[in-house]
Amino acid sequence: MPYSRSLLLDRCELFYFRANKTMSRTTQWLFEPVSVRYRDQPLEAEWKLLEFEYTPSSVRRAFESAVRVSDWRSAYLNLNGLNMYEMLRVLDGLAPQTLDALWTNRTPFLSMVNIPRIDYARKVVITRVLPPPVGDLQRTGQVRDAANFIAERSRKRKRSCNVGGQVACLPPTKLSEAELIALRITTRFENNREFGCRVSEVDGISMGMIQWNLAAGTLQAMLTKFERQTGRLREFFGADTEKLKNLIALPPRDAVRQASAEKLCFRWSSTLLRLCSDPDYCRLQIEDVSGRITTCVAITRRLGLRTIRGLSMIFDVHTGDGLGRKKEQAFMARIRGLSSEQEKLIAIANEAANRAGNKLKEERQHRRMLIAVGTGCYRGQCDWNLDRDYPNLDRPL
Repeated sequence: MPYSRSLLLDRCELFYFRANKTMSRTTQWLFEPVSVRYRDQPLEAEWKLLEFEYTPSSVRRAFESAVRVSDWRSAYLNLNGLNMYEMLRVLDGLAPQTLDALWTNRTPFLSMVNIPRIDYARKVVITRVLPPPVGDLQRTGQVRDAANFIAERSRKRKRSCNVGGQVACLPPTKLSEAELIALRITTRFENNREFGCRVSEVDGISMGMIQWNLAAGTLQAMLTKFERQTGRLREFFGADTEKLKNLIALPPRDAVRQASAEKLCFRWSSTLLRLCSDPDYCRLQIEDVSGRITTCVAITRRLGLRTIRGLSMIFDVHTGDGLGRKKEQAFMARIRGLSSEQEKLIAIANEAANRAGNKLKEERQHRRMLIAVGTGCYRGQCDWNLDRDYPNLDRPL
């Protein structure tokens, strides 16, 4: 929306000012007078503040080019040369996994660039909250730039279906310590909380402890089994029961398309959360998870992995991407000749990421490397420490 303000002018003149696009902190605005009215002395003019079509600087383009080829030295040098307005927006334009990779690779350049200033911008982009100012950011107006960025993004934020996360089902009681740790880690990745139930529009609709979803066909299987065993879908979906049944009878791609077009995640989010905590549905979740873990234990042993960390890797790949015989053979070929378990897990993490497709590759690599080495960045947060949170990861299966 245009922004209007009144300016008192000390002489009877109408000023016209157009901000030059190359100026450091006025690149985002045009100032134009829209009316003048006489009130004796002085004259009051009303101005309208308009956004213009922003043109990225050559420094920003150089940064983006460097990031695409993982040239972190050039990336940091160019990022350091951006004003706060551009720095915030270029960081916000990076995929979360790319932002993680940028931050992870900062150490060689700590003495070359203003890392506290870059970290300030990074935190603003991730949290949408103003951190305590560092250095001269307050005095030079860069905190104001950050506040404007947060306000602008708040206005533009797209409404998303991403609800829940609370623990809806009791954790399984019949799993071994190793199996339970593997489940704890993956459910934390999926829900931001161990054993949580989140409902989101990812993959059409995703829900539950390990995010069964329409795209993979796993949510259809769960709902079909629930109806076959209990006949209780109508208790939850009421007049929408037939719509749901028709949806889960479609091929996965068509189901995703329909769910997205009709925003069914928004329509059914509270219903799906109620279903997630139903004792019968909880039982089905536990049965499905237990079967997956049994399969993963066997794969882990066939691959020669001997630790809880190894099982955690295999279970996370199986849950997130699927793990059939062909992929297992590819893992076997990739780790042949490697001696330590960590070397094998790093190789598996990379192979799994390569097979996840371009859209998911970086996100999957960060997630699996976090399991392999214990610490790192994931989804914008760089304080992950699985070795601290799960100290038994390197115990034998």
